[in-house]
Amino acid sequence: MKIRTIVLAWYLWALTAFAVNGADEAPSREGSGAAVSDAVAAEAGDVFDMPAYRVVGGPLARGPGEYAQPVTRLEDRELQRRLDASLGETLTGLPGVSSTNYFPGASRPIIRGFSNFRVRVLEAGLDPLDASVGSLDHAVAIEPYRVDSVEIIRGPGALLYGGGAVGGAVNVTDSMTPRALGTEPVEGVFTGVADGSNDGVTGAFRTQVNADNVALAFGGLKRRSGDLRIPEFGATDPELREDQPSGRLPNSHVNTDEFFVGASRFFDNGYVGVAVSRFGTDYGLGREVEQEAVGRDAQGRLIVNREFDDFVTIDLDRKRLDLRSEIDTGGDVFERADFRLGIGDYVHHELEDGVIETTFQNRGFDSRLELSHRPLGEIEGGVGVDASRSRFSATGDEAFLRPTRTWKGGVFSFQEWEREPVTLQFGARAEHRHIRPELFERDEITSNTERPDDYRKTGVSGAVGVIWEFVEAHETAVNLSYTERLFNAQELYADGPHVGTFAYELSDHVETGNFDRERSIGLDAALRRKTGRISGDLSGFVQFFPDFVSLRRTDELAFENQDGSFDIRRREEVDDAYLQGRQADGEDNEFLDVTRYQLTEALVVGAEAEVVIALKEALTPADDSLDWILRSDWVRARDLDAGEPLSRIPPIRLGTELLWQHRGFFASADLLRVLRATRTAPHETSTPGHTLVGAGFGYRETFRSVTWDAFFRLENILDEEARNHTSFVKDLAPLPGRHARVGLRMAF
Repeated sequence: MKIRTIVLAWYLWALTAFAVNGADEAPSREGSGAAVSDAVAAEAGDVFDMPAYRVVGGPLARGPGEYAQPVTRLEDRELQRRLDASLGETLTGLPGVSSTNYFPGASRPIIRGFSNFRVRVLEAGLDPLDASVGSLDHAVAIEPYRVDSVEIIRGPGALLYGGGAVGGAVNVTDSMTPRALGTEPVEGVFTGVADGSNDGVTGAFRTQVNADNVALAFGGLKRRSGDLRIPEFGATDPELREDQPSGRLPNSHVNTDEFFVGASRFFDNGYVGVAVSRFGTDYGLGREVEQEAVGRDAQGRLIVNREFDDFVTIDLDRKRLDLRSEIDTGGDVFERADFRLGIGDYVHHELEDGVIETTFQNRGFDSRLELSHRPLGEIEGGVGVDASRSRFSATGDEAFLRPTRTWKGGVFSFQEWEREPVTLQFGARAEHRHIRPELFERDEITSNTERPDDYRKTGVSGAVGVIWEFVEAHETAVNLSYTERLFNAQELYADGPHVGTFAYELSDHVETGNFDRERSIGLDAALRRKTGRISGDLSGFVQFFPDFVSLRRTDELAFENQDGSFDIRRREEVDDAYLQGRQADGEDNEFLDVTRYQLTEALVVGAEAEVVIALKEALTPADDSLDWILRSDWVRARDLDAGEPLSRIPPIRLGTELLWQHRGFFASADLLRVLRATRTAPHETSTPGHTLVGAGFGYRETFRSVTWDAFFRLENILDEEARNHTSFVKDLAPLPGRHARVGLRMAF
């Protein structure tokens, strides 16, 4: 049966279920799982009385289901069940969300096939001030175990956070600066987790001391984990397997330490808080693969010897200062103000066999002010401004980025008009970016004395969305957006070997200077059912990019010369004569594959579905519930200029889960089928499909004002070899094999 037939049948079934279960069926609910969780929380008592939080930091206090675009929020037990060592692995598997999966220590979220420069990862609405957006091997400096909630917006979020959110945004909230005064003098949370996938142990705590109108918070985390357990070998290449053990992924450890302290002063109309934190992690990136061209065979194919070389690790450290404030101003024009400022000092070293080869630094700040205005007739909304500055540098023998200074600023407005049964949401944003590149070490090798031109551009974005509740608890939503994304320094100026990605990275802008703005037009449409025995949402999207910049592997090879320069040749130009000539000149024939940032025209289309079927509903806290959850997503992305697929696009996924809850107990069993990835870009290999089966259970109990949560989880029960098609290192690093995770959480 063809893939398209499977997907079509899946969606037709879900649509039929929506249609035949009208709003007059079953009592109003948000899904029995949510109902029981709320009941249990009410029975146990909340640890902290946090105020309502606006989704993705917007100026309106709206929940996930009240936006024209799809929004998901994870918190409490649902977040606990998914926690992993990285933000990407914590969120992967949600509809439309996968991960870059660049070894266990570095994994960023992918939303609808978009990642890095097109997905904003935010910490309380601000940039994490790290270097993760620049390269897939760089970790996000956010620790999932200390966050209170995670919000994911799928589709363009450019109105609030700029063109960098054209694919979506992930915003984490935390309590480093207390947002509410506690009801007890001392409150806190302690969490301990043991992970069998890497013999890892994680311990985290947070304590809040409340006195009068002041709250002091402090906490920390420590993680120690070894090499990842895998079903067989890490590498798919038989030649490399000869130098690799079976059952473990060498040099895949993750060790993390974090500590923070914060304080807030509360007033009748709001609070002002400040926090300082330090995040440090060192993690392995496997071993560098050395490639040497030795000639052509009888059929004219290039013969390449491949072997493992140095162990590559990253040692990362980030210090950060945060200032946050929320004030109900009570003014005649603006009734609420929300201000955030983050100042960061980031550094990480890339080491080969323990020797520092390259050092990345990023120092800067990010700030944001949102003002919610009083209703203008039937219109509610707000305006905002944001500004940031960063000073980035990469130094060392294998630095591929020149030092840059970046200034960014933006103004935006988001408004909502509601007249039942229709809600209209609309807004606009203008932003400016100035990047000033400097000379770097590689310029001395090429005798270059002139730095590249500055990048100064202004982008404008706008969107309009409509939500129509055509039947009670049934609604459809449509969102039309236009976005102008301004480019980052790496897309503009990359030119050199990158040890972390085992490639020579090069931007076409270095040679052509024609990267201006990345424009896109997007359309989202969704069908939602919020209550009833069957609830959920179906959504589809299409996004057209007249100017799309893609990082792709080319047919070029970069041969390093003794003076540190590189000779870049097309694979077809590398013949016996060329190789013998290099040897005669005293050069070796080791090379790196070349990846380029290239400009093209692209079209991205896709769909997502999540349907919750209440097999048994919980009408009171004493009842048990049983939910059957069905999930699916697929993305197609095409280079229209070349008539070929774009690279590293997630394959079709089909998932199902059974979730049982009763008072403090829960148990779950789930299955995720990832189909074979066959729509590949040139010089990209296909990836076999795989099936991941998991199960878990947990229990929550309150005893003498202390709430205990215990949980146990089995992953990849079938011990299947699974490789993530979206990962640059999928042929070197598979997903974990069969393993268990057990944890205990205490809140008082």
